[in-house]
Amino acid sequence: MARTRTGRRAAKRRSARTKATSDRVTDSAARTPAGDASDDARVGRLTAFTRRVHAAVRAIPHGRIASYGGIAAIMGQPRAARAVGRALCMLEDGSDVPWWRVVNRNGEISIKCSDHGPVLQRALLEGEKVKFDAAGRVDWSRFGWDGEGVPDGVREA
Repeated sequence: MARTRTGRRAAKRRSARTKATSDRVTDSAARTPAGDASDDARVGRLTAFTRRVHAAVRAIPHGRIASYGGIAAIMGQPRAARAVGRALCMLEDGSDVPWWRVVNRNGEISIKCSDHGPVLQRALLEGEKVKFDAAGRVDWSRFGWDGEGVPDGVREA
């Protein structure tokens, strides 16, 4: 099937957009120190929303849990639970953000971004003395976090 003149022009525009995107990604990678996977090295590439998610999750005390929706609500964006999950899913290994303290609204582990994530998350929570019932749920009244201690700038007015 032969391309029409319009089809060739559209393909050329797509190619130019792809190259421009590729150049931006390459430039961004060049500005990031090689081999440094710390949050500080990546801070320029994180969105403000992601930085706020990380700050809120860092504030969850040892032995307590919060929900994805709870973190979003604390940030003033109560309908952004999935975005909170994505921000946590994008964390690099060795991050200081205690992602395992965030569970779904039912108190269940629902991590989807890793094959071994649910087992690891449960082990980390149990290591913090968080108890699960027979259905695999955490009791919110015993282990839920109320949002106390969230740093300035995380809550949106």
